[in-house]
Amino acid sequence: MGQRFSSKGLPPPPQGETFDFMVKKYGPQSTECINKWVKEFYFPARGSYNLTVLQRVEEAIKEKEEKIEGQKKIDEKDNQAMKKYKACLKCWKDEAEQRQKKKPLN
Repeated sequence: MGQRFSSKGLPPPPQGETFDFMVKKYGPQSTECINKWVKEFYFPARGSYNLTVLQRVEEAIKEKEEKIEGQKKIDEKDNQAMKKYKACLKCWKDEAEQRQKKKPLN
């Protein structure tokens, strides 16, 4: 499996309980951008349902989007990446918020 990804120049998909759960509940689109997030936005490699971490990723996505929009020529590839990042972020934030609501108050 790893060879298939490396031969195409793609990083292997993220693995672990957190990612398996997200794929099962939200589909593969929920983990498609994790490798980029880890590299560009310092998202934890094991994933995180921490709303503060997800807020930081959201701010980084907005900054990148503003930078792209400031360019004279906007590449469609960048537009598609931003849409994918936002869709992925929505899945993670939804799950984090659900877990926050379920957390008992001490």
